[in-house]
Amino acid sequence: MKAEISMHVFGPNPGDLPLPPGLAAVAMSKRCLRCLAALAVAIGCWGAPSLVAAGEGGVVTVVASGFASEKGMVLVALCNSREDYESDEECFRVGRVPAKDGQATHRFEGVPDGTYAVKLFHDENSNDELDMGWMGAEERYGISNDARGLLGPPDWDEAQFSFEGPEQTLKIKVE
Repeated sequence: MKAEISMHVFGPNPGDLPLPPGLAAVAMSKRCLRCLAALAVAIGCWGAPSLVAAGEGGVVTVVASGFASEKGMVLVALCNSREDYESDEECFRVGRVPAKDGQATHRFEGVPDGTYAVKLFHDENSNDELDMGWMGAEERYGISNDARGLLGPPDWDEAQFSFEGPEQTLKIKVE
C-alpha cells in the first residue's frame, strides 16, 4: 500500500509521517540535475494513515551525518520499489526530523522484510524543496549506500538494500 502525496499543512508530529513535497527528486527521472530537485516531492503526504499495523515488521533506523546547520528539518523517504524511488508523487514511508550536532536520526517502525532505498535532504530554509542552483543541489542530501549519480540521482540498483528485520541501521553521509 502506498501513500499518495497531498498538499496538507504540516502536522504536529514530526515523526514517521508523510511529509510535504520534497524527497522524490533524488530518485526522479534521469533528466540531469533538475531531476535532483524532485527529491523535494517524494515527501509530501502529511496526515496519511499508518501503512503498517503496530507490532508488525521491524525497524529501519537512518542515521545521517554531515549537516552544516540545525536550521529547518531533514526530510527522509524509505522507498520499497524502483517505482517508489523514481516517483515524484508516491512514497512508501516518510519522516521529518531535526538535524542536531551535524546528525539526524529517524526510525521507521513496522517495516516488513524486503528491498528498500532511502533518500533524504536537509530543508534548511523550510520551503519543502531541495533547492537547486546552476551547479546542482544547494542543500545537503544523501542516498542509502552513500550512492551518488553523475548528473542526477543514482540508480535504484546502487541505492537499494535488503532488510530482513528485526532491526537495521543505515548510516548515510550527506553532501
